[in-house]
Amino acid sequence: MSSIKSTYSVLSPNGDVCPFYTMNPFVIFQMTPTLNIDRALLDQRYFAFQRMLHPDKLRHASVQTQQWAEQHIGQINQSYKSLQNMLLIAKATALYLQDQTLGLEQFNDQDIPMLDSDFLSTIVRLQTQGASEDIAQLYHQIIVDLDTSIRELSLADVLNSIARLTYVERLRKLIQEI
Repeated sequence: MSSIKSTYSVLSPNGDVCPFYTMNPFVIFQMTPTLNIDRALLDQRYFAFQRMLHPDKLRHASVQTQQWAEQHIGQINQSYKSLQNMLLIAKATALYLQDQTLGLEQFNDQDIPMLDSDFLSTIVRLQTQGASEDIAQLYHQIIVDLDTSIRELSLADVLNSIARLTYVERLRKLIQEI
């Protein structure tokens, strides 16, 4: 049933060996955590899953197999969408560094460290001034720091970047609404 190789596997309801879909998007698509996701490779793997598990392809399969495929295609779709969002990529990376089988719904916001007062002061200043250029510059710096943390496999630094990114994304959204 599978044209996609995986180091993880389970048996489908009809006994075929199929990829094991953890909830971590990087494991599902067999990609190394990075902010610079190879979009062409991601799309290629996503569409391969779609072809393999699409209901039209399985219309003659048992109801049990169809339900199994439907559950997995939903998980694949959710994982694909999560790799389009910088904050979710960061969270998936943090989980990947902890345990590759953890999915985004298992991300615990309580693991995010408290932000220092200097950063919070900067956020308040930017919020009151609404300076789009300064917010963009801060966002870019956080992304650079996050990318470095991922390459260094530093979970603590990734979590710190997630905390900062969360605040800046909220601020960006707030500024857009004004």
